[in-house]
Amino acid sequence: RISTNAKDLISKLLVKNAKYRLSASDVLLHPFLIQKSSGDWCPLETPARIRKNNSAMALSQFAESAAAVNRVVVQHCRSQLDTGHSNSFAGLSPPADSYLLKRRRSLALQHVQNTEE
Repeated sequence: RISTNAKDLISKLLVKNAKYRLSASDVLLHPFLIQKSSGDWCPLETPARIRKNNSAMALSQFAESAAAVNRVVVQHCRSQLDTGHSNSFAGLSPPADSYLLKRRRSLALQHVQNTEE
């Protein structure tokens, strides 16, 4: 048996137009997630899991970790450039030294020479 609060929550989440759909904060405040289990229906583990796994907090922690990694990479690359250990950024050769670019220029030059003949 499914409670009326559960049906209400699901019906408000299944709205096609996002403007009229419940926001994440509204979902967390919905009576289905707030209520204590009543004896007329079988409680699900879902509300407890939603409260336990706060995805906003996990996303925030991931963003902080990504920013920290980015800072370390940028600092490493700057130190490599400042000390002159490498002539390239992050181990990449300059675009002018690219084999593909040289091959394309050679083919373009051959094409121009062939059209002039």
